[in-house]
Amino acid sequence: DKSTTIYWMRHGQSVANRHKYTHSIILEPELTDLGENQCLISAKSLDNVDIILCSTLRRSRESSNIIQSYLETKYNKKILVFSFLGIFSW
Repeated sequence: DKSTTIYWMRHGQSVANRHKYTHSIILEPELTDLGENQCLISAKSLDNVDIILCSTLRRSRESSNIIQSYLETKYNKKILVFSFLGIFSW
């Protein structure tokens, strides 16, 4: 019996988050060092990942890339990342 597990996570801290901007004044804010570390810590708690879905926002793509890189090294396999617009509708 094959089951599917879905992990849901938010991007790591971005420059906009650090400055407590509720609506990003900074277009496409990058992750902070803390945000990158948060992604790495999260990646270490994951297993059996085949696909990562993320939005096209920079902070989301950066988070996904950190997680992808860690998991590919840990499991010695390719992790597919799909980045596309319209995942969320606020």
